[in-house]
Amino acid sequence: MVSAILSEGPQFRSEFKYGVEFKKTTTSEEVKENQTVVKLAAAAFNHRDIWILTGNYADIVLNSVLGSDGVGHIIKNGKIGQRVLINPAIGWISDPRKPEKTLHILGLLPAIGTLTEEPVTVDQEDVVPCPEHLSLAEAAALPLAGLTAYRALFTKGQVQKGQHVLITGIGGGVALFALQFAAAVGAHVYVTSS
Repeated sequence: MVSAILSEGPQFRSEFKYGVEFKKTTTSEEVKENQTVVKLAAAAFNHRDIWILTGNYADIVLNSVLGSDGVGHIIKNGKIGQRVLINPAIGWISDPRKPEKTLHILGLLPAIGTLTEEPVTVDQEDVVPCPEHLSLAEAAALPLAGLTAYRALFTKGQVQKGQHVLITGIGGGVALFALQFAAAVGAHVYVTSS
C-alpha cells in the first residue's frame, strides 16, 4: 500500500519547505477493543496540508502520513461495511465548547493521515455515519472545514444568539460552514466576498 509521506525530499513548488514522497507502507499496530478500522474510499486535500508543506504549521513531524479529511467503510471492530466520516480532531470528545488538551489533528504523527491506501485505525468514538445523500468525494471534504469553522465561532469567538458575526471570504468551505453554524444559533451574520 502507498501513502503520501511528508519529507525533506523534492518540493512540488518553490514556496514549499517540505516535499511529499509516495512510499509503500504497512500497518502493523494492534487494533484495541475500543478502536475501529476504516478502509478509506476518498480523502480530501485540505489547506492545512499546504501550510504543512510550506512550513507554516506548528509541530511538523517528518515522515508523517499527510491528510486530515477522509471517508470510508468500517472493515473491523464496528458495523462492518458502514460508510463513515473520520473525525480529524482526535481527542476532542467530552466538551462541545473546547477540545481536551490531548487534541491532535490527523495527518501529523502520532496520528496517521488519510492520504494513504492503508486502512486507518481510530477510536470508535472518532467515526460518525456518513450522510447518505453525499458522494464519497463530497463527504471527504467535510470534516476539517466544519471543525475549523466550529472552533472559530464557538471555542475562540464564543458566538451566541443575537451577536453580530462578520464572515470574510464567503466562497470557501470554512466560511460556508461558519455562515450556517452562526445562523443556526441565531447570530446576525454578515459576509464579504471579493
